Amino acid sequence: MSVGWGQDCIDGVEVELWGECYNIEETTELNLYDSGLIGEIPPEIGNLTSLINLNLSLNELNGEIPVEIGNLTNLSELIISNNIFTGNIPFEIWGLNNLERLSLGGNQLTGNVSSQIGNLSNLEFLSLGYNLLTGEIPLEICYQGDSSPILYNNKFCPPYPECLSEEDIGYQDTSECEPPPLCDEGYTEIDGECYYQFDLDVVQDFIDSNESLNGYSPLTLTNTINWLNGHLGSFLLYDRGITSIPESIGNLDSLDMIYFFENEIESVPESIGNLINLRFLDLGRNNISNIPDTIWGLENLTTLNFQENQLTSISDEVCNIYSNLEYGPFLSMNQICPPYPECLTEENIGYQDTSECFLCEDGYVELWGECYTITFTTYLDLSEMGLSGEISSDIGDLTNLINLDLGGNQLSGEIPSEIGNLNNLSILDLGGNQLSGEIPSEICNLTNLTELELGGNQLSGEIPSCIGNLTNLTFLHLEYNQLSGEIPSEIGNLTNLIWLNIIHNQLSGEIPSSICNLDMSWSNPDNFNIYENQLCPPYPECIEDYVGEQDTSECIDCPDSIEGDVNGDSEVNVLDIVLILYCILGDYCDECSDWNFDGSVDILDIIIMVNLTLYP
Repeated sequence: MSVGWGQDCIDGVEVELWGECYNIEETTELNLYDSGLIGEIPPEIGNLTSLINLNLSLNELNGEIPVEIGNLTNLSELIISNNIFTGNIPFEIWGLNNLERLSLGGNQLTGNVSSQIGNLSNLEFLSLGYNLLTGEIPLEICYQGDSSPILYNNKFCPPYPECLSEEDIGYQDTSECEPPPLCDEGYTEIDGECYYQFDLDVVQDFIDSNESLNGYSPLTLTNTINWLNGHLGSFLLYDRGITSIPESIGNLDSLDMIYFFENEIESVPESIGNLINLRFLDLGRNNISNIPDTIWGLENLTTLNFQENQLTSISDEVCNIYSNLEYGPFLSMNQICPPYPECLTEENIGYQDTSECFLCEDGYVELWGECYTITFTTYLDLSEMGLSGEISSDIGDLTNLINLDLGGNQLSGEIPSEIGNLNNLSILDLGGNQLSGEIPSEICNLTNLTELELGGNQLSGEIPSCIGNLTNLTFLHLEYNQLSGEIPSEIGNLTNLIWLNIIHNQLSGEIPSSICNLDMSWSNPDNFNIYENQLCPPYPECIEDYVGEQDTSECIDCPDSIEGDVNGDSEVNVLDIVLILYCILGDYCDECSDWNFDGSVDILDIIIMVNLTLYP
């Protein structure tokens, strides 16, 4: 430091401060600690641009700190504490980036601390205590170098930056501070809780856009339990009559769940694709005709339901999120036309009204207005779906079918013979319809069948004898039809049969003894039931106690006589042959004269009697 005493300072070379001359270039340190200085700091101090250390503490200096002090860009230490300085801390001080020590404490400084304090990253010591500084401590104080600055005994208002400890802050006179807001910026206090205003605005948009929501407020509509940390997490509007989803729904970026089931919504805005945190989306049972493609970018979705709407198409982009879905997509009860995206299963697609669709493409079969893929349709359950009309012969093209259930509908007409093409079928259920005609013999081609249900129809004719081919059957129900004729003896081939029900038909004649080949619980009518037919005795021994009520009024009780003895005289002679001839000519023979049991009395029976006469 170069000082001139008691002489005029050289202009442009020296600076006069408090009666002393200081060389501008050579003065690097100015230590006037406790020197009895009074008055203001001369602005000329800003000319000492070589200063590195400046200490004016413990004097009686007053007035404002001159802004020219900001010219001292080489300062490493600025100590002007314990004086009587007033006014604001000059903004220029925050530009002294080389400062390592800054002490302004013990004065009467007022105003706020600038956010530019964060520029002083080289600070090792910072003291602003014992002043009259006000306002909030800027967050940028955390970026200056001193991790434990002295700030106490001011008028700083909360909230305080988290980087500061209670010791750093110390006592503050907060009597002039406004009470700290309960909620952060952007949030609104309602009943002591904070709610994000953007989310409240979106819910209000819903109320304003839907007449059915008149009278609701955002919180009465959504319920406070569906808000998390001030953000709407679950939006539940079940059966509220809403017709419109406002575009602003895309602002609910914390939304996890949307449940708008059973309303009257007609469209979904593209902005729904902004809801990147959405996991659950249920818009089932509405009037939605189109799914926006932006939904296929919601990679966090685990549940998706659009069933029972007016959808006519589904984008292949559904496959982008398909692997993420745990439930769905549920798309049944819409009007989506095939072909469908490859990733979707029959369970996803369900029933679709395709009556307005174009004809099915190659590789598909149209049944009751729906298209079914020939390659992948293995299970077709349309039971109790209100189907009517005839069964299309095209059903025979679904050759990969394993299970076909059309039970409980109003189907009519005959069973198409093409059903015999479905040789992979294990289960066939056509019960509970209005089917008529005979059981087609082609049904006997289905040798993989384990269950055959044809009960509750209007089927007529005889049980085809080829039914004995279905040796894998465990379940055979033909009850409540109009079947006639005899039970074929081939039924004895069905040795795996556990359930046999032919109750309430018009079956007649004797029951074949081969039925006893079956190993079932004869006494349990749930397993075996042939009641309410016209079956004639004698009955096979295995079932004679379980035939139930039978109409035997048309049964003929043949006399207990020797074979060929028509007149019952215990002899077979010419008289018996003449009686047989007369009954044949008069067409009044009964089955007692059918000696060869071929179902008719004719010349073959006469030959048998001639032989019996000649060779008794």
